Amino acid sequence: MKVFKFKQTDYFQILKLISQSDRIKLFLVSIIQIFLAFLDLIGVAFFGLIGSVTVAAISSTKVAGRTESVINFIGLENYTSQVQVAILGSLAAALMIIKTFTSLYFNKKIIFFKETNVKSKNKMMKMILMMMNLILTNTKNK
Repeated sequence: MKVFKFKQTDYFQILKLISQSDRIKLFLVSIIQIFLAFLDLIGVAFFGLIGSVTVAAISSTKVAGRTESVINFIGLENYTSQVQVAILGSLAAALMIIKTFTSLYFNKKIIFFKETNVKSKNKMMKMILMMMNLILTNTKNK
């Protein structure tokens, strides 16, 4: 039932105007962006671990709870707090740098992506008008 409702939406109508290969490219770009956001999330989690390990070291207590299980999972349980913080910081920095350069590469590809499969100017104009209608409809609903 929900599939039929999706086919009646403006989004589906716009997607129909794009060629099959471009729809696949759009899907792949979406998957890549989700993966890059996941890398960000992991990097921020490493910074949280750094804070947790640092607080435990300053207060002279043992790391416990989820932090301890993550430290054990990574294999850092036998190291001192300073080494754990250094390794976690290096991992976080490496993830953020990899994410940044990967994002730059794919954003460059996306920016210079050209629509080559538009068969006629009429079809392109119809797509632009549908987008404008969608934007106007969304702004009226807010």
